Parts: sequence; C-alpha cells; structure tokens
Amino acid sequence: AQAEANAARTALVLGDSADAQRGLAQARRDLAGAPDTSPAERAALRLHLAESALALASRPPGSRPAALRRAHADLLQASRDAEEARDPRAAAQAR
Repeated sequence: AQAEANAARTALVLGDSADAQRGLAQARRDLAGAPDTSPAERAALRLHLAESALALASRPPGSRPAALRRAHADLLQASRDAEEARDPRAAAQAR
C-alpha cells in the first residue's frame, strides 16, 4: 500500500492525474486487504493518501468533488487509527 501511495504521489507531481487516481485507489485497496498493518502505520498511510487526494482535487478536470470526498474519508479513518494507536500527533494531523 505504501509503495502504491508513493507511486501515486509521483504521478501527481509529474502531472499524470489519471495515474495518480488509479494509484491512490490501489493503495486504498491494498490497505484494506492488509489487516495485520498496525494502527499507527494505517494512520500514517491514510494521512499520506489524504494529502495526495487533496492535491489531486486542485487538478482539472472535474475530479475535485470525488477527490475531496476520498480525502475526507481518509482523514476520518486516519483519526480512528491514530486514536487506536494512541498517537496524539497523528490524531491531531487527521483533524
């Protein structure tokens, strides 16, 4: 999941919004399929995904509403994961 999130961020930096969207979606699927990931790792990755989704929302064409919804969902889950991990710093970042 981390590698996919990193690749999506790279695609975003390179201006490939479609590839970034695909990579973020894959990273979310990978994370969902990794139940042994610690809450702290999940929180950090969710924050990374949310930051990328927010950056994607600033790009055309018309991806803003969906990207903002995904960023919001990532931040909510990051907050839950951070609280489960008892990580006040990550919890504050998610808020």
